[in-house]
Amino acid sequence: MTSNSPGERVQSPEAAAITGLSLWQVQHMAVRGEIPGAAKLGCRWTFNIRRLKRWKKQGMPRPEKLPWIERVRRQVGHAGQYPRIYFVAAGKRAVKIGTARNVKSRLAALQTANHEPLRVLGSIRGDRYVERAIHRKFAKLRIRGEWFRARKRLFAFIEEAIAYEAGR
Repeated sequence: MTSNSPGERVQSPEAAAITGLSLWQVQHMAVRGEIPGAAKLGCRWTFNIRRLKRWKKQGMPRPEKLPWIERVRRQVGHAGQYPRIYFVAAGKRAVKIGTARNVKSRLAALQTANHEPLRVLGSIRGDRYVERAIHRKFAKLRIRGEWFRARKRLFAFIEEAIAYEAGR
């Protein structure tokens, strides 16, 4: 699109180029409703080019620097209203990262299908989007599905996430 008609729309890459933000920042600020004139049409974000340029000229706010897990929570815009992400250890070899509305009953259901004693390491606010982000972060440790090899860096992350949430 080369004309600057009032209703002209651009997609995320062009919006990123206009604003100087990364593609990720543009999309996630749009999800949170922070970019005027942003609209999701089908599966793609589009932006009213005039409103985007005006927003930049007026001194658009920069995205906050938050721990990555909080940024993921904010991208979906409804953290705390949905399930919790739980971390369950199976012996000393594996950790399951999943979501449940009731962690206690989920543990009971998991235990019936597992020969090893399971224990809850903890849980944090979040839904399947945050859970998927955590799965991607530890993809190299994945055994299968939601089960991951128990490693120091995974346990360190779990401790940090639980401590971060406790300090809120």
